[in-house]
Amino acid sequence: MVSVPGGVDARSCTPRGAIHRRRGESQAQYTRHWWRRRTSPVLGNSNEGMEERMGGVKSKALWGGIGTLVVFILIIIGLYLLGGSDQSALERLRDISVIFVVLLSMIVVVLLAAITVALVFLVFQIKDNVIPLLEEATGTVKRIRGTTNFVTEEAVKPIVTAAGTYSRIRGMTKVVVGKTKKPPKVGDV
Repeated sequence: MVSVPGGVDARSCTPRGAIHRRRGESQAQYTRHWWRRRTSPVLGNSNEGMEERMGGVKSKALWGGIGTLVVFILIIIGLYLLGGSDQSALERLRDISVIFVVLLSMIVVVLLAAITVALVFLVFQIKDNVIPLLEEATGTVKRIRGTTNFVTEEAVKPIVTAAGTYSRIRGMTKVVVGKTKKPPKVGDV
């Protein structure tokens, strides 16, 4: 641990152990039991709390769906009662269905427009963020290629040249000394 005078940790500039550890707990004990603190109900990260929050979301969705259904039923009843006395029940239901088809068509058009705007925004974000990222990746590949060429020329080529020279000298000494291996005969193999 890097420390400076005065009992301060140089990395965090806080008194040692002041933030994370309890009194008397070593750093090893603290890091060994990090998962207990993470799922502690005191900190609010327990699974029970998540289940309660999900239960709240489910109940809100259920009540929202029931409320929407009640509103639609009230609209249908109101439109049915607004029909003229000279119309039959079938004509009234036809008019109500036409109204709902037009209403749903308008909702679909608005949703499609919102999706189109979101896609255009996404395309511009991709253009602004991904293209520079790709250019940076291309630059990195070029640097790696240059480094590979440099290593090949400056490190590997001399080693290969030295190995070739050693092999030539060894071959010449074998010829001069006369210790060349004769190739095996075809029948002996």
